[in-house]
Amino acid sequence: MRAKSKRAVVFAPLIIAVLIGLSFSKPARIEYHKWRVTAAKSEYQRLLVGEHRLSDTLRELLTAKPVTWQEVRARWKRHEQALVDLGYLRRVEYYARRGKVPLMGDPDFAVVIDRMDKACPCWSYTVSESTVTVTATKEGLELWKQLAPSVGVQPEKPQKNCRRKQKTSTKFFTLPEYVVPAGKL
Repeated sequence: MRAKSKRAVVFAPLIIAVLIGLSFSKPARIEYHKWRVTAAKSEYQRLLVGEHRLSDTLRELLTAKPVTWQEVRARWKRHEQALVDLGYLRRVEYYARRGKVPLMGDPDFAVVIDRMDKACPCWSYTVSESTVTVTATKEGLELWKQLAPSVGVQPEKPQKNCRRKQKTSTKFFTLPEYVVPAGKL
């Protein structure tokens, strides 16, 4: 056997063992999913505005189906969930004050989104009817906690407006109690 082939026989299993070891390493998995989340987020934004690249066309030719922003968003959310499961990201629900959730067109919300994008590239939010669910790192959630009041959301569920019914005075309308003696009915 030649010396080169002997080295390949020795180093190939070693390289494979290192790659397998890295695939089970929590820090390596976190880095992988962070990379995939940021890639999917940028691809999602690009497809959402209708921008297509040559790579999209080639992928469509090879797979015989177009790449949609819904598929990319699903991929993004799958990697995001993996980061939540690994403990890198956390998910917190914020509630709308006065029943108004922030909208994309709101300039205050646009400023908050921009600040969060710069501070925590892996962060995301989902707006529902009365809540905003934020997924971010611990530091990102601290920043969100500071910014949330400016867009009208709070971490605690707002109490329903349960104003107490004021007691009406019965002072002038008190009727004497009338007790019917037993047997007189």
